Amino acid sequence: MTHRHDTERAASLLRSYKTRLTSPEEKDLRENVEKVSSILSSPLFHALLAEWAVEVSPGQILASYLPGMDGTSYRCWT
Repeated sequence: MTHRHDTERAASLLRSYKTRLTSPEEKDLRENVEKVSSILSSPLFHALLAEWAVEVSPGQILASYLPGMDGTSYRCWT
C-alpha cells in the first residue's frame, strides 16, 4: 500500500528533477513532471488513497504519466 510519506517523497523527487530540466527540448517532460508532482501532492489524491486503499506504488503512477519510464528506478533523480 502506498503511504502518504511515499507519495510526498515521490513529489519532492519530481520537483527536484524538474529543476534540472532546462533545455527547450525538455519542455514537454518538464510540464508532465509538474502535473504528476501536483497530483501526488494534492489532497484529493491522498483522500482517494485513504478511501480506496489503492495498492499502487509512486513508480507505477510515474510510469503511467511519463513515457519511457518504467517506474522502478529513481536513477534520474539522484
